[in-house]
Amino acid sequence: MNFINLKYFLVVAQEMSFTKAAEKLYLSQQSLSGHIKRLEAECGTPLFERSPKLRLTYAGICVVRHAKQIIDLESQMSLQLADIAGLRRGHLSIGTSHTRGRIFLPQVLPAYIQRYPTIELITHNGISDELEQLLLDGDLDLLVGFSPFKSTCIETVSILDEQLCLVVPVNIMESAFPNPKSAAVYFSQNGADISAFAALPFIMVKQGRIRNMIDRYLAKHQIDPKIILEHSDLETLLELSVRGIGLSFCFESYLRQPLFNVKDQEDSRPYVFPLLDPELKSTLVLAYHQKRYLSKAAKDFIALTQEIFSDVPLGPV
Repeated sequence: MNFINLKYFLVVAQEMSFTKAAEKLYLSQQSLSGHIKRLEAECGTPLFERSPKLRLTYAGICVVRHAKQIIDLESQMSLQLADIAGLRRGHLSIGTSHTRGRIFLPQVLPAYIQRYPTIELITHNGISDELEQLLLDGDLDLLVGFSPFKSTCIETVSILDEQLCLVVPVNIMESAFPNPKSAAVYFSQNGADISAFAALPFIMVKQGRIRNMIDRYLAKHQIDPKIILEHSDLETLLELSVRGIGLSFCFESYLRQPLFNVKDQEDSRPYVFPLLDPELKSTLVLAYHQKRYLSKAAKDFIALTQEIFSDVPLGPV
């Protein structure tokens, strides 16, 4: 059975439109229809109902299920054969969240591309659950995220342990404490006492892993925070926090990057205090599917990442 026909069939099945699939594959509709007809001839049955609208037949549903496995096995075989032959070619697909990718990828990709210029890199952005499913489906080789994952089929390599921190704008710190410098030294050395900040205004990420951790932590300390703003984008919240809107929460690694437009104005830099609670510590990992072939390109990426992040300082920012 022709792999190209199977690959094209899966695109049509995904798009449920010959027009959209042809555009995605950079083919004419006539050429694409020819591939699908040849596959249907090999299968001995129609795979699509064309009228009144395009949809899969029962045979088509069966072929989709098995074609994904066939294409995935063919891809893994190609990678393994390339590794056996010692060829530095192929591709590597990496998934990250938007904000995590903005921090992680610029630190790793330049060095990787310099070492392996013939490897095609493909990046995917998404939320954790979506990326985990892409990894399980074989659409990702590696996933940058926090452990643990839901599936037991996922293996992880630890990259970095980091603590959730409290970000306090300068103006709020100065208004809340008679001697803000002295208080800042204490909280930096001993961790923030969240009860001391309980009555102050907070701005929060709307949902996701960080928000869940924060909610559990505040509930544990019986604090009902005064939330004046919620937003889905963490970078926007940090920028607003720097500009004095309210207190926010963030992992250490985000705060070590040039995210803020006011980063060079020392008097505008926020105070950042660690929250010394074991439930607020997370391990950043590179994850891969334990039952799929892990290419040399992927192994080298993991090794390079460990090398780079071994020099990243931990502790209070």
